[in-house]
Amino acid sequence: MQKNEIFVELLEFNAGMKLFKNGMSKKSKAKKQKIEKAMLAFDHGFLTIECNDKTTVMNAKGEWHGKAEFSENILSALSLVPANSNPVVISYSSGKLKIDRLNVTCDWVSSSQGMIDKLNNPSLLDIFAMWRTQPVLELKRSGIDKQYKLAQQKMKRSLVNAAKRLDGFEVTEDDLLSLIELKIKSKIDSFK
Repeated sequence: MQKNEIFVELLEFNAGMKLFKNGMSKKSKAKKQKIEKAMLAFDHGFLTIECNDKTTVMNAKGEWHGKAEFSENILSALSLVPANSNPVVISYSSGKLKIDRLNVTCDWVSSSQGMIDKLNNPSLLDIFAMWRTQPVLELKRSGIDKQYKLAQQKMKRSLVNAAKRLDGFEVTEDDLLSLIELKIKSKIDSFK
């Protein structure tokens, strides 16, 4: 079993969490979008935490073999009640992400080494699967991060349009998003 535990200096961690103090943007609240979750990953000595259009990067040490996705409300809580142990310990085990003294349930996707190298012309599902499984620096280096932003915009537009057309059948954006999530998880499984 792989160990997933990293350490961040207290001052750097608390400074990084200030970015998320206001939580979800007013625009996202107004649309009540459920597409975005907070994401935490570690690669080459850097911890990256992303949520909606906000990203913070911190120096860290340790071992980490995937990405954790969790409620964005956790980031707001961490910004309001700062961590107090130095270093801040972040670990993952059996569906639980522990950040300092806070334990939360999360979705975990193990890193799949070389996935990006295997895909020269990725589909939209490939792009979403790579975004959830590959180290952030690798995504930036390969240009997948830019493709992901475009794919995300396309998915949002498609969800709105499809939900409008299927409104008479009582199919909602959330229903369609659940189907897309199943397809993305299936794609991730096919890479293993």
